Amino acid sequence: LSSRINFTCNRINLEHFEFDNIFSSFQKIYFKSCHIFDTPNLQGFKKLDVANFSANLITTLDFCKFPNGLKRVNFSKNKIHTLIIEQGSIYGNLESLALFNNNISEFSWLSNMKNLKYLNLGMNPINVFPREILELKSLEYINLALTEIHDIPNEILDMKSLKVLD
Repeated sequence: LSSRINFTCNRINLEHFEFDNIFSSFQKIYFKSCHIFDTPNLQGFKKLDVANFSANLITTLDFCKFPNGLKRVNFSKNKIHTLIIEQGSIYGNLESLALFNNNISEFSWLSNMKNLKYLNLGMNPINVFPREILELKSLEYINLALTEIHDIPNEILDMKSLKVLD
């Protein structure tokens, strides 16, 4: 088998499925619309680069359950309102974070995501531009579409890497 193994599972009820190390050699996993309620424990997936758990029923996104090397995460179209970040942890490999269409309105956790290049927070109940975004110096793309944000701070112009603000 190739050393780069991907796994996709769509629209299968995995409500009681245990992820523990069963796919430890996978580099990319996609579990879309699988009735998953909790953040899966992916700690044993040492080679994992991409995790997509979009369109599930997750309410709390626990980054403590992710391997350190994860680069791209998509938990869009869930019911996330809380993110758990380990105190003092910097998720230095994380480059892409898609959390579109959730219930996220607090953003202090962004200070741990210094190397993000892509951030999708559109269609969340956001009323005020999250100032934590201004500290993401590597950010190239931000999606804040379909939120209630009416004012963008002028400091956004100081973000040298930013190419797209949607």
